[in-house]
Amino acid sequence: MTQRLTFASLFLLTALSAACSGGNNWTPVDGGTGPDGGPGTSPDGGGPGPTSGWNPRSRVGAERNGSAVRVSTLDVDLSESGEALVAWADLGRDTEQGSVWVSVYQGGAWKPEVRLTEPSMYAINPRVALNAAGDAVIAWEVVGLGTSAGIESRTVWARRRVAGVWTPAVRLCAAPSAPYKLWASLPRVGIDAAGHALVGWHQQGDDGQGIFASRFDGASWTPPLQLDGGERLAQWPDVAVSTGGHAAVVWVQHTNPNDPQQSGGGPTIPNIWARILTGGTWGAPERIGTPDLADYEGAERPVVVMDASGRAFALWEEHRSTQNRVVAARFDPSGPAWSAPVQVATSTSPTDYLSFLSVATDGLGGAFAVWEDSSADNGAASRFDPAQGSWSAPSEFESGGALMEARAAMDGAGRGWAIFTRGSSGGVEPPLLARRHDPLSGWGEPENLGPGTVDDAEANGAGTVLVGSRHAYFASSQPLLRQAPYANLFLP
Repeated sequence: MTQRLTFASLFLLTALSAACSGGNNWTPVDGGTGPDGGPGTSPDGGGPGPTSGWNPRSRVGAERNGSAVRVSTLDVDLSESGEALVAWADLGRDTEQGSVWVSVYQGGAWKPEVRLTEPSMYAINPRVALNAAGDAVIAWEVVGLGTSAGIESRTVWARRRVAGVWTPAVRLCAAPSAPYKLWASLPRVGIDAAGHALVGWHQQGDDGQGIFASRFDGASWTPPLQLDGGERLAQWPDVAVSTGGHAAVVWVQHTNPNDPQQSGGGPTIPNIWARILTGGTWGAPERIGTPDLADYEGAERPVVVMDASGRAFALWEEHRSTQNRVVAARFDPSGPAWSAPVQVATSTSPTDYLSFLSVATDGLGGAFAVWEDSSADNGAASRFDPAQGSWSAPSEFESGGALMEARAAMDGAGRGWAIFTRGSSGGVEPPLLARRHDPLSGWGEPENLGPGTVDDAEANGAGTVLVGSRHAYFASSQPLLRQAPYANLFLP
């Protein structure tokens, strides 16, 4: 058994670990286009099979040599049938390398990790979506490094999973016409019940700039379509897809062009825009952000979710001259229309930020959102009540002043989850915590899920919750510094 040392040993042993690492100590599993298969990865310490409540965390990938490899950007999805996917990227610490991996939860066990990208690819930032039939889509960035300095391109690629088989990788954005002409990044994904998929991304460069998307329509991927108008800088997309095939894409778009004659380019006033896909047809781009932003005010980092009926919830950060806000808008497909933006939370000064939003829906018209309050490094949340048609007053789920990361999840009974990592000191590893909010009784007590940094969380209608996290730690044998991807499951 490997002995794990305390977190206080981290800085003391980093230099020794790097000097004595001796390369990677894990063996990749190349999935190619073959089917998923094999036994599940055991939870830490073994133990019985899945039970009601929070189960012991499972290591869904092999231990990595932490001096050579950094586990990054876990993304998870959970179907209504209880199947789950965890995707992540391995990034070289001192080398320009990256690869995308995935692990599948099926039949009560995690299957061995599968590498989905070629060794020659420098692949980063995976995003995954899964439907109840087990079909899935995953997209990622490929960083192109030339012989000269700098990154000469970024492109967006995708694979689909059909009947347990991953299809070959497909480039979704246009091919760069030449080095330093196209950088496509930040892919976001969704999939409907029929297996039709949508991938959106941000693109810049001489080959095209703005928000682009490609759809798998059941036969092939469509050519990339620019979703914004193209008149102003557009960036930071997010994507949501319903089981019925509706979709929403939100992004940040500047109101005014950059003015090089003014300091900082002048008041560009970034605001929030959206576009809706219904029945395979895109609606027109529409500003859904607050209309009275002025001067150097603006909005950033939008997130969006959509339920099976096509109802969407978009939230974003808004920065005013005297305060900062969490703002939301709802899309009602029966309209069809977006609501006017409403304030969900407000800070008391322009230097206190309400940031890093995460939102989930219960599938029945409700939603649950969490964010970080920088004034005290606390975590807060709000619930949208469909009966009242409004967001609740914010309530704190973490008030210790040490919040590091937080993600939201919500089940079909309207219960919200705040999954978060709390900072620590004194040689104690940062704990991964889960706290449930009941619409009637309020917050339950935090539950410790083990050490780790949360990257993503999802819940399904039946009440199952999936958490993806990463954990770095020291061991008494080589390699001393280790890192691995993990998953926690809550079963009703």
